[in-house]
Amino acid sequence: AAGIPWNGVNPRTLAQMVPGRTLLGLLELPANGFARSAVSAWLSAAPVLHREHGQTVPAHRWDAIARSAGIVRGRDEWATRLDRHVGQLRRELAGLEESDDPADWRRPRLERDIEETDSLRAFMDELFHLLDRDAGGDWASYSTWAQQLLERYLGTEASLAARLPED
Repeated sequence: AAGIPWNGVNPRTLAQMVPGRTLLGLLELPANGFARSAVSAWLSAAPVLHREHGQTVPAHRWDAIARSAGIVRGRDEWATRLDRHVGQLRRELAGLEESDDPADWRRPRLERDIEETDSLRAFMDELFHLLDRDAGGDWASYSTWAQQLLERYLGTEASLAARLPED
């Protein structure tokens, strides 16, 4: 309050900070069977980055898509049900192509839903791949792997700090 700089031990643990919560949540996903609720909670708990455009993922929108697709848990469900869901959306869009109504309001929504579902599918495929980790290895390799996960999903320390509100 007086503007005097100070230094000391942070009262928060790493698990209470964004990088710690993000990494712990990420590492718990396989143990939770990649349950939709766990994935949604992880995506909502931190500013997780989307690889395609470097912006944060649309966590709530992706949860709605996963719910609409009927995903409960499991890698296979994520793949098959997102594929089935996007197939249904494409059939609906194709049906509109045959429509006589040129100002059909559903077309832009369906196009957006298809794009977002494809994007979620690609994100989950990458997530599964990055979390496939051989149980062997030393602490240095685990540490490197964890750092790579954090940089992939949160960005660099500087970019994360720029995106977070100040305490």
